[in-house]
Amino acid sequence: MTVIAEKIFRVGENRGKKRIWIEGKFLLDAKLNRGWRFDRQVYISDNALTKHYIMFTPSPNGQHMIAGSETRPIIDLNGKYLNDIFDGFSYYKAQIFLTSDNKRHITIEGCHND
Repeated sequence: MTVIAEKIFRVGENRGKKRIWIEGKFLLDAKLNRGWRFDRQVYISDNALTKHYIMFTPSPNGQHMIAGSETRPIIDLNGKYLNDIFDGFSYYKAQIFLTSDNKRHITIEGCHND
């Protein structure tokens, strides 16, 4: 897989729960438009050396979908499960990968904005 886009965002919060918000040009430049369906997998490791992360995998019948408008697509995640993934982080890195079969995947992991 080849990284085609990468950006650092600030972790948000809503009612005591972490919030992830990705929108607009970042998604459009990677050809991820409103209506793109995906499944979300959350990886939480018991090993302190291994990072926790979320992966979005394209799926025609995916449980999730990019919302928003044609000119401003949005991925908005909010929930208690994010608290464990982003505990101790004020920022997260979103990477969009292109696979050899021309499919796009997104990973999100906590990071420090040094």
